[in-house]
Order: sequence, then C-alpha cells, then structure tokens
Amino acid sequence: INRDGDRKYISIKSKRLYDSENKAYAYQAIVRDVTKETLADIILKRKQRIKNFEVLVLAELIKNPDITDNAWTIVKHISNFLGTKDCVFYAVVNDELVQMANTSRINYNDQNRFKVKIGEGIVGQVAESRMGIVCPGTRLNKNYIAEGEKRLSEIAVPVVLDDELIGVIDAEHLDKNYFTEEQLEVLSQISTIVSLYLKNSIIDLEKTIHQVKLEETQSKLQIIFESSSDAKVIESLEGVIDQVSHAFVNLFNIPVENISDIVGLKCAEAREMLKQFFVEESSFASRIQEIVDKGEVVIDEILELKDGRILSRDYNPIKNNGVPIAHIWTYKDVTLILNYDKSLEFQNKKYKRIIENMNMGLMEVDNNDVILNVNNAFINMCGFKEDELIGFRAEDILFGEDDQNPMRDVFE
Repeated sequence: INRDGDRKYISIKSKRLYDSENKAYAYQAIVRDVTKETLADIILKRKQRIKNFEVLVLAELIKNPDITDNAWTIVKHISNFLGTKDCVFYAVVNDELVQMANTSRINYNDQNRFKVKIGEGIVGQVAESRMGIVCPGTRLNKNYIAEGEKRLSEIAVPVVLDDELIGVIDAEHLDKNYFTEEQLEVLSQISTIVSLYLKNSIIDLEKTIHQVKLEETQSKLQIIFESSSDAKVIESLEGVIDQVSHAFVNLFNIPVENISDIVGLKCAEAREMLKQFFVEESSFASRIQEIVDKGEVVIDEILELKDGRILSRDYNPIKNNGVPIAHIWTYKDVTLILNYDKSLEFQNKKYKRIIENMNMGLMEVDNNDVILNVNNAFINMCGFKEDELIGFRAEDILFGEDDQNPMRDVFE
C-alpha cells in the first residue's frame, strides 16, 4: 500500500554485492511495478474459476434431471464457490417457495419441507420482485427470517425462465459484509443455466405433490363417506355407480361384501334392482331420471318403502367450476321422526279441539304480554276477532287507559 493508499503489486529482485576479497559490502534491489500484469492475471483466474463453476453445474444438471439431486448439486457447488456453509435452493411449487435442498443436508420428504410464502422474508421478496439482492447486514433488515443460527449477511437470486419464476437460490454467512455484487452477478448467470434444466423437473414434482394431496383428500373423503350414518351413492355423468356407502347397503339389507358388485354397475340397472323396495315402484326410476335431467338440488323428498319404512332423499349435482361432474344421492330413514311428528300433530289437534270447545275462555301470552293463542270461548266473551288479538299486547287491546291489568301484580 503506497502513501496515497493505493494497492500496488511489485516484483523485487535483490542480491548481495562482494568486493575483490569476497567481502559483502552492499545490497542491490531492483523493484518493478507489476500491478497491471498482476490484476490482469487475477481477473483472468477469477473468470476461469467462474467458467469452471458454470461448467461443473451444467455438466451435473445434464447428467441427472431429477429435481432433488439437481437441488443438492446446486447448493453444493454454489456453497463451495461462495465459500459459505449455508446455501439453499427453493423451488416454486403450487405458488409457494419450497426448500428442496440445503448444505446442512436435512433429509426431506414431501411433508416436512420448509416453505416460504411469496413476498415473505428476503427470499420471498426476491421471488416477488424477481431481482437479486445482497444484504450486507441482516440485523438491519426487518425482512430477515432466521432459520436456525442467525447469519449476518445474505445473498439471493431468482431463477426465472421465460418470465416465469422457477425458484430462488439463497446463501448466508456468519460474517457481516461477506457477499459482493460480483458474486450476485455470477449467481444471476448461473440461475439462467439452472432454470433451463429445472423447469420440467419442478413441473413433475408439482404434479407429484398435487397427486399425493389429492390421494390424501380422497382417502379422507372415503373415510367420511363410509362412516356417515346417511346412505350415500355417487353416480358418474356416464351413468355408472362410482361409490356406495356402507349405510346404503345396510339400509336395503344388502351384504356389505357385495359393495364391489354395485360399484361399476350401470345406474339404470341399479335403479331397476332397487325399485322393488318402494311403494311407488313404477315411477321410482323415471323420477330419478327426471331429477338428473333437471340438475337441480332436491332436499327431503319423501319415499315410502313396502316394509313400512319412510325415507328422505336428497339430490346434489357435483360441479367443478360450474360444470357438472357427478351426482350424489343421500337417503335417510325418517320413519321414527315422521311418526313422532304425526303423533305430536295428532295430540295437538286433539287437545286444541278440546280447548276450543270448552265453555272456558283461554288466552296464551308470552313474557312480553303478546297474545299467542285464544280459543273460541274467549273470542265470544271479549267480542274481538282472532286476527285482532293474536300478535298484539293483551294489555293494549283488552284494557282501557284508566283500567288496570289485574294480572300485572301476579307476574310481578
């Protein structure tokens, strides 16, 4: 470093000088300024290192198209290039940044991968803006999210192909001001190479994760479907039985082991088989077809079985984005409920007739003195019509302004 603070690279050649008696009498040194040559060599070596880095990554990406192996390849070589032990690759899967691999070599499966939302943290911001970033001090960055031990500097670049975000390459270091703009430029270049080879791999992974979630959802729905106390049947648009619940076969006394014989059966054949159980046997199949043709929801349609049971039937068309994809039927045994309602209705009518014909005026009011019900004897006594009483406060109707309600003291 010279007096002006400039860094200089020099070459020094020196030797000891001897006299005729072979005694050393001086030193000679030749100093040459090699700054230009040295800097050119440093730049050349740096470019060669970057080129070697790019070729190394590219060669392994070509060799193995698997997304998980590719992710490990990326973080391994990038961490070596940057001189850090903390490098992560995030892939965009179903609109989330999913950590595919990091240099800590955590064993992932599709259930425990670390995820970051677009726009969340430094990584999420890079994904949202699609611009790389060097964060020299994470303590001053409110968006920094520490995963494990806190690092003081971070660098992140988006992986973009044809204006579509593929993922984010992210690295951190324990030291402050560690990463440089030159490293950001190199990572941006390598991200372009990476994007070309990861696109198809991420699409395949996205399909796999979607399929796993779909299978889990179907499994849960199957459990709910089979454990439901209501008898359910799902029919396809092609007129085939897709699913039958255990409650359904139990309702019609069909052995559970025969479910496999019903699933896959044509709906027309199934209706012909079931119609024998119903009182309206001749119209059973035609009524179902009528409902399907209309495609409108039907709730609590009452059907009577020949054995005396009464069923309630619901129909719901299953739609996806407004387009029908299947039909679901639900049958419930409502025999006890309807019989109880009929009995209750009969009792109410019986006692109402008795009360109405008693030579005793009766009036029913709520806690606010609003008239709920009156019998014929009361109407005849007071001279009002029924619609002049029900819904009005008794005190307002039956007593004048100067009259006192004799019942007030009773309630109070």
